[in-house]
Amino acid sequence: MISKVVQIFTSNRHLHNFQEVNAYNLKNNSWRIIDCPRDGAQLISLGKFVNGKLHWATIVGLAMKRCWSITSFNWTDEKWRKVMRPYYGEEDGVLVLGALESHLSMICNNPTTHIDVWAMKEYGDKESWMKTFTINYTADPADYYLS
Repeated sequence: MISKVVQIFTSNRHLHNFQEVNAYNLKNNSWRIIDCPRDGAQLISLGKFVNGKLHWATIVGLAMKRCWSITSFNWTDEKWRKVMRPYYGEEDGVLVLGALESHLSMICNNPTTHIDVWAMKEYGDKESWMKTFTINYTADPADYYLS
């Protein structure tokens, strides 16, 4: 049974990124702030619950100077950790996390040619990331309408 809920508040006012992570404990009926890593990384999208931990795609930097990574939060010891992602050769795509069967997975979207889907077969082992499949596509929207 789920006994905790996570809320992430993000503000980008005046070019200053601020992020606060709050946890609600259903048993105690109370909210509290959880210390969040202050390395400048921004938690992106919804957390994915895999292997007893919440995972987020994280990004550091802006526009052309951004770097994607994966951050996890362990409810047991309330520690934040980096999860090593595979080297997929492209830094300009968008990283989206998911769960494929019981494995942490990620979609790397190259904005012009294809989407790669990766799955971590042995949790915590960077070498176990496997490219599961690739979806090729054309970047020209006219190709979808003119057949």
